[in-house]
Amino acid sequence: MSKIVSSILSNMPSIIVRVLKYLLYIFLFVSIVFILVLSTRTGNKIGYLYLSDKLSRKSNLDIKALSVNLYTYPQVSASLLIEDQYRLDVEGKIQDFEQLDLNYTITSSTIQSDYSTINDEVDIRGVITGPFRNFFISGNGKILDGTIVFEGLRKRRSVDNIDIGLADFNTSKFLELLGEEELFKGKSNVHISFDTIGKHGKKGTIKYDLKDKDFSGIPVEAQANVNIIDDNQTFSIQLSTPTSTIDINQGAYNRKTKVGSAQYVLDIKELADWEEVLEVEATGPFLSSGNIMYDQKIKVQGMSESFGGILDIFYEKKKFNFHLNDVPFHELMNRLTYSPLLDAKMQGEITYDQREKEMHTKVKLKDVKLIQKDLVKVIKEKFDYDVNNEVFKNSSFEATYKDKVLSSKVTIANDINYLIFKDTEVNSLERSIDTEIDFKIDEHFIAGQLYIRNDGHENHTLDSFVRFDGLVEQFYRVKLNGALSDEWTNMDYALSSARCPSHICTIVDDINISGHLYGPFSRLLIRGEGKALEGHIQFDGIKNDETFRDVKIEMKDIHAKKLYTLLGAPTLPHGIATVNLNLEFLNGEHKKGTLDYTLRNGIYDTLPLDITTHVTIKDNLYKFTGDLNLNGSKAKFTKGVHDSDKDTTHAFYKLDIKDLTTLKPLFGHTYNGPFYAMGTIDYKDDFLIRGLSKSLGGLIDFLYKEDILYVDFKNTSLKDLLGLFSYPMLLDAKTNGSVNYHYKKDLLLVNTKLNNAKFLKSKDLDDIYKKSGIYLPDEIFDQSTLEFTYQNDIILGSLKLENRSGHIIVSNAKIDTDKKLVDAYFDINLQKRALTGKIYGPLDKPEVNLNMQKLIRHEMDKQLDSVVGQGNREMMDSMPMGEMPKDVASGMGGAFMGIFF
Repeated sequence: MSKIVSSILSNMPSIIVRVLKYLLYIFLFVSIVFILVLSTRTGNKIGYLYLSDKLSRKSNLDIKALSVNLYTYPQVSASLLIEDQYRLDVEGKIQDFEQLDLNYTITSSTIQSDYSTINDEVDIRGVITGPFRNFFISGNGKILDGTIVFEGLRKRRSVDNIDIGLADFNTSKFLELLGEEELFKGKSNVHISFDTIGKHGKKGTIKYDLKDKDFSGIPVEAQANVNIIDDNQTFSIQLSTPTSTIDINQGAYNRKTKVGSAQYVLDIKELADWEEVLEVEATGPFLSSGNIMYDQKIKVQGMSESFGGILDIFYEKKKFNFHLNDVPFHELMNRLTYSPLLDAKMQGEITYDQREKEMHTKVKLKDVKLIQKDLVKVIKEKFDYDVNNEVFKNSSFEATYKDKVLSSKVTIANDINYLIFKDTEVNSLERSIDTEIDFKIDEHFIAGQLYIRNDGHENHTLDSFVRFDGLVEQFYRVKLNGALSDEWTNMDYALSSARCPSHICTIVDDINISGHLYGPFSRLLIRGEGKALEGHIQFDGIKNDETFRDVKIEMKDIHAKKLYTLLGAPTLPHGIATVNLNLEFLNGEHKKGTLDYTLRNGIYDTLPLDITTHVTIKDNLYKFTGDLNLNGSKAKFTKGVHDSDKDTTHAFYKLDIKDLTTLKPLFGHTYNGPFYAMGTIDYKDDFLIRGLSKSLGGLIDFLYKEDILYVDFKNTSLKDLLGLFSYPMLLDAKTNGSVNYHYKKDLLLVNTKLNNAKFLKSKDLDDIYKKSGIYLPDEIFDQSTLEFTYQNDIILGSLKLENRSGHIIVSNAKIDTDKKLVDAYFDINLQKRALTGKIYGPLDKPEVNLNMQKLIRHEMDKQLDSVVGQGNREMMDSMPMGEMPKDVASGMGGAFMGIFF
């Protein structure tokens, strides 16, 4: 500003003086008249040429004499053309070649300066009166769309009492003549007053003021005062708007040494008024003061505390240097009407080269804190990390601005986390940002190349083009390419990775998915297709604010184990799965849709498995049906309901097992025959399974609850039951009772009654008959029990088979199923045979130890029965000491037999 005003003040007199100069050369013209008076008519033409040449050399201007009339002397007239632009017409009286009384006119359609030529109507008229060596010049007229009035006294060695006034002239035209930019418009006024200008010095003043009603949207007034004494000038300048002032005072300049200085105060009450001038939206006050120095070049040194901290300003050779000392970043951003991203103190340098239009910035950011609420919220939501109290001590900002391109590097970092924008280019012509970003927040990473270009205009729907190619969380390559606005997007995307994450875990997987995002964010269409979980994935849906609508997800031939692992259930059956999910809507409170799931070529405990499931989803209720085929054994589930709020599940099931031997890997043992059952499954904290089966005849009622299996038998075939477990089917009966199995303790409890138990014919029974004389198939035991426990490979129990004629009892039985050993006592009294003793040793070839005493006594009873009869023998036994002889005989016989056995 000071440069422009100084240029106005220093150059405006030259234009006025140039006009006066034309007038003064009239005197030269008169001086030569004497030569022409003495010439002949034939010499007039030569005289014109001579006059033109003489005036041109004297004035250093191109002057042509158009006409000269001296024939009516002392009345004379002449017309001159100056620089082919200005016409000077003179007419009047010269008395005795001493006294002048002349009228003159200067007209032109253009004005020329050292910098430009402009179109302008010039029409100035005036008089020259007085003695030849001391005449008075005055005039007025039209110039620069304004009016001019001037006068002065021409003496031999000076011009005195000069007074020149220009009123309401065109400021734009004037600035163009000065070679300055059209900074101001409107009208200006100037008053030039000199006591004298001559060989012995000059003394005078210049006063200038302008008014611009629309200086980039605001009214401006400017005033300048210059006092001149010889080579020394003192000046003051003031420019004011309704909310700001620029004062340049105590100005001094020496034309001889060309050295000057001044002080300035810039006081802006509201920066918003200067938005068009600064080309930056800013607000609030700005105050700066300092010194202006001139020594061939202008230097400005100042200071401001308007942004907090200290801003030192230095200008020299068209270069600005700003030194920032603890200037708050957030205050600067607030003043620039930007929502501040961070809070920090800035320390560093900013330089700007006016000539090269180039800016360099190198600033350290002290103790940075992120304060932008949306950014803090996004980091909290996406990374579950609170940066509110995080301090980034190792932060900086470096930038270069040239050719409307800003290249920069921004680092916001501490010893743990960082946000870095490097190799950043901001192109104002293309309205684009091209940067390499590198973020690390609480072990979360984003790094890649980001390009954003603003293509939009006012009311344009898609106003930005975005391209990103980089890594998210170090392992996931993401590509984005398309249009984006605050409310709308039309963008392609691609995702590739060697791993796949979920909210539970991350697995190794080859992911390649590409798709498209389209529509307003309030109703965003999302589509995608590609490879994941070793299968093909395709999906589309609409994200309507916080609700998803019309969602379709198809996962075909995927790796089931990988899916289950991501869902936190890696032990579920493996295989090839296909998933079809259709959701009408889904949000945090409601959902509705269907899910179809198919598992093919699955493996469960080495057995082939196929599963088909259909699920209907409505809010917290999942209704389902399903079919399961495990190596030919089938299970069907109907009327299934899962309540996700209560975490409960209920379903009906049917089992159809054609051959239990096909499920040996599942049970760990071989079970034979078919098994059919039906019942219900419930889940609340644990499974509860109820069921009924008639597979073994009669009825089996079972319940699984709290890791215990309860089984009740009603008229169940013992033969079929023993066949189920691959036990020898020697006995059949109607079994009634219970079996309980405790899974955690691996404990089996059996308590059953055997009705109408009967031995089945077999070779083993024939061998028993040959050795013992007892034919077991003829016996029916109507009062029998089987009781035992099984734990840690040990069976402890007893078997009682009884009827009216006798019994078979195995008691205190202990069988080690691991070592294949047996240890038990037996008591057999059937068909007039009595055997007792112990069986022990290997299960496949046990040893038997008979109780011979009881056997001999039994034989003696048989002999007495044959002599005295059974009734008399029983009466004798009931008498005191009646059985002593038999006890002695049997004991002695047993001892004797023990010698041989």
